[in-house]
Amino acid sequence: MDIMKLCYEMAEKLRPYGEPYMSEFSKDFVNSAIRAGEPSVAIDAYLVEAWLHKSAPKELLIEAYNLLEPYECGDIHDDIADDLGVPRKVHSPDE
Repeated sequence: MDIMKLCYEMAEKLRPYGEPYMSEFSKDFVNSAIRAGEPSVAIDAYLVEAWLHKSAPKELLIEAYNLLEPYECGDIHDDIADDLGVPRKVHSPDE
């Protein structure tokens, strides 16, 4: 399956778990990113909100986290990885 299709599908799966906690600005930002062909931005935003509010099944959070590229991950993603029991995403110094 195409990775972009997987990302769009994951964004839609995560939406009901993350979007209710987002500001209108964040919702607009995510929707703009999706329209611009950047579903990983939506995955990131929904993942963080769903994790912070413990609103999504752990398996779904792990699946979403695994779709993110290392360069898309910051400190909060280390916390998410630790909490979910998955390896942290490490990016090379060249990135």
